[in-house]
Amino acid sequence: KAQQQLRQEKVIVFGVVMRRFTQHTYQDDYAELRLKPLVTDPKKDHFMNLQLEEIPSQLLDKFCDPSSPIGRSLVPPVDSTHFPCATWGFQDECNADRYCEWKQPKLSTCDSPTGCPTLN
Repeated sequence: KAQQQLRQEKVIVFGVVMRRFTQHTYQDDYAELRLKPLVTDPKKDHFMNLQLEEIPSQLLDKFCDPSSPIGRSLVPPVDSTHFPCATWGFQDECNADRYCEWKQPKLSTCDSPTGCPTLN
């Protein structure tokens, strides 16, 4: 019933099995067996079985990549050539996108006992 409600609300469910080793263990295979039925169809686009070291490059770095399955699902296009991402981690990443206007993140309070000279 919960899965049906999620489908009605057009919720996209992704699943990721995180493995410690290159080879798949019984526990990894079992986790995939249990998790895969919960993800949105097509399963191949919404499910990954990754080694821990692969998570940054194969999953996290793909969030804003419109050519990746996860990026296509998370980043709706503004037009046919531009796919925005709500957060850019670094100024050089933002500058690579002609539609991005970098704004330096600011702290609102200073927690340092020695002060925060760069806090506006």
